[in-house]
Amino acid sequence: MVVVPTDFTSVDTSYLNGAVAQEGQQNGGQFQPYSMGNSPGARRDFEWDHMSGNTKLKLHSVQVVVQGADGKVYGINCHTEATNYDTNLPVFNSIISSFKL
Repeated sequence: MVVVPTDFTSVDTSYLNGAVAQEGQQNGGQFQPYSMGNSPGARRDFEWDHMSGNTKLKLHSVQVVVQGADGKVYGINCHTEATNYDTNLPVFNSIISSFKL
């Protein structure tokens, strides 16, 4: 799990989905509206292939973006091997819900 400032300028789902599609990162995961307290945001769940040396790993990621009062957009990125997704999802949701701007 990592929290990072992003290059996104909005949490509007049309903007976000267009931005990740433009970067070739769509991976079938569309952003959906998602709020964190009083802060607007968006969330997507998606699977993707990661190459580690000669080994290809199937990963499942949860990405949440939230817009702070300062206008900046922050990203929370959680990753796990796809086979462990169901086990790790409650942990991801706990991390995401505990994030405070």
